[in-house]
Amino acid sequence: MNKQSSYVSTNEYSQKITDASFFDKVINLQFFKRNSKSGERTAFTIRSDYEMLINPKGEYYFARMPMKPDIRVQYKQEAKEVAIQIYVHITNFRTVTPEGVMQNNFTVGTGDEVIEEMHIEMGYFGQMPDFTNKYNNLTKDDYFNLEKSKGRGTKILKGKITAVYPTKLPPNGVTTFMLSVAHVENSIGVPAKMPDAISYKDYFFLNFTKRALKPGVPEVDEKNILARNESMTDEEANKYGVKILCSKGVLESDRLKSPPDIPPFDSILEGLELFQTLVDPNVRFFPLPTGDFCARFQDENEASAIRSADYLRYLDLQDDVQIPAIDSIELGATASITCPFFGIIYPFQKISFQSYFNLASFVNYYLPGSNVKSFLPISCEIDFSTNGKENSTKMQCVRGEE
Repeated sequence: MNKQSSYVSTNEYSQKITDASFFDKVINLQFFKRNSKSGERTAFTIRSDYEMLINPKGEYYFARMPMKPDIRVQYKQEAKEVAIQIYVHITNFRTVTPEGVMQNNFTVGTGDEVIEEMHIEMGYFGQMPDFTNKYNNLTKDDYFNLEKSKGRGTKILKGKITAVYPTKLPPNGVTTFMLSVAHVENSIGVPAKMPDAISYKDYFFLNFTKRALKPGVPEVDEKNILARNESMTDEEANKYGVKILCSKGVLESDRLKSPPDIPPFDSILEGLELFQTLVDPNVRFFPLPTGDFCARFQDENEASAIRSADYLRYLDLQDDVQIPAIDSIELGATASITCPFFGIIYPFQKISFQSYFNLASFVNYYLPGSNVKSFLPISCEIDFSTNGKENSTKMQCVRGEE
């Protein structure tokens, strides 16, 4: 293998990963906490690729992490009305309260600081930016902000923390964080007055996209939006709101006639349930890793219907992902594929791989002109850790093109 293939390369015919890369796993976490009295929002970061050190002159520099923190991420996505489940397990995780008190777990909140949001980046060391290369001009701000220093081909998962509890007691205690990627504390603005006739897509935009903020909104923009106590502007909604994508059937269906508006809701899932109760019980919503949703009719089960123009525009150039290696595959009514972690997969996003493969080792890569089979995942389950043996992506798929 040449030097270029020491990391996952993107925008090429093949995603090239060396055998060594599969075992040099990285999970970076950025925590956001808010002071319950002042409302001030601060953040801290745990990285497993590089550490920041201080020399005798008081200058900071970066070095390869000598011992990775023990972090495990479990992620489960289904193409049905089930919330995306993310669990983050951290061994020997400790924090200190502003009063100087050590917190061993988070089952009891003794201070004013509440950890409320987490950003997660997973991948392999070769994908991450090289902080030791001075010509990269990376600073401590890049080090602590995952959005500024995102690796090649990685995605940032953003979620609200809904529960924290110990799953193993000290010594070597494990703290588990449960996250939701579609969490809204309260809907913003007032219900919009509905016209006599409106398309499903426009209805979703007025009642949900303009009234529900996704996790990860910059603090300044979030404060400005909430302070107005009104729905977001179209520009703000397209940037920060929860998007409701539409299947082919929903896009082409008749317009809603004098539909009622959606009253205030505490979570986006509650808002979607209100839509089913008040407007159309035949519409189903499945969540996406970004905190957005896709709407389809109950009888629309064909992947071709769900992969509408609206959905494909959302996937943009991420469609037709080529898996660099697989562990096993079982063909039946649906295909069960197990492979090493290589990225976050969306429901019904086309994946493909070379049809001739070796199950014993990670040796298969794409060859131009080879017979490639494709599949459309309907569920995706990821188990990935920095130090453990966990490194798998399990997908249930329907058959695509051959």
